[in-house]
Amino acid sequence: MQENNGGDTEIVNFWNEVLVPKFIKYKHILVDGLTHHSEAIFPTLQVKEGDSVLDVGCGFGDTAVKLARIVGPAGRVVGLDCCDAFMDYGRQAADDEGLANVTFVNGDALVVRSVEEVSSIDPHKKVLLFSQTTMDPERFKEVERALEDHLKKNAGEKAYVHFRSDCTICGQMKKRKPGLSSFAHKYDVMLFVSGKNSSNGKMLYEYCLSLNPVTYWISGQEDVEKQWFDGCESIGISGATSTSRVQLESVMEQVKKLTAS
Repeated sequence: MQENNGGDTEIVNFWNEVLVPKFIKYKHILVDGLTHHSEAIFPTLQVKEGDSVLDVGCGFGDTAVKLARIVGPAGRVVGLDCCDAFMDYGRQAADDEGLANVTFVNGDALVVRSVEEVSSIDPHKKVLLFSQTTMDPERFKEVERALEDHLKKNAGEKAYVHFRSDCTICGQMKKRKPGLSSFAHKYDVMLFVSGKNSSNGKMLYEYCLSLNPVTYWISGQEDVEKQWFDGCESIGISGATSTSRVQLESVMEQVKKLTAS
């Protein structure tokens, strides 16, 4: 995340000069007309009173204002967008409701997937780095070190580097990798159980595969195939942090059926 202090990119300028007037013209459709979609999502958000929330790409600020109501006076919400004309609506809404726990900041956001991509970050802007909760902890550290080096190297000799890093990786994720490391290599075949849309599951499966090349990613017992176990003597079963014990046990029972002599 980068706080703007001048030198907007071409894309940011396009948003402000071309798209903002169009979005404001049709705000009644974009915000009011789509409210029922966001209302369906809000009850599923794991946000509670006292939390701190960052709303990236907050637009008109309606979501940030709703979040401010949820977290209450003990919490804090920051709305980030590259268009002040959008956020002015959010600022006005917050003032009308007397919400002092929500602020709006003009800034930009970039998704950095690897060390190679840190060079796209402007070293002359304030930078906040935070992680997807299911990111590989080692990869986050690599990106963090590379980004800090990039900023120091390219900000200029007398420039002060505004860089802050917050590791927001889920604690469960940090604990899972050491366990997998000692577990996966013990077996001839590994079955990794999780939903295919789970970013947590994808990362842990790939890690498991790096430890044991005979690893299969399955969603449940119906995906297990008998031929996987031909000639093997041991089978390991693991899953993502969201994989339930019931799922793992059902896979184990299916494996027992398929390998019964």
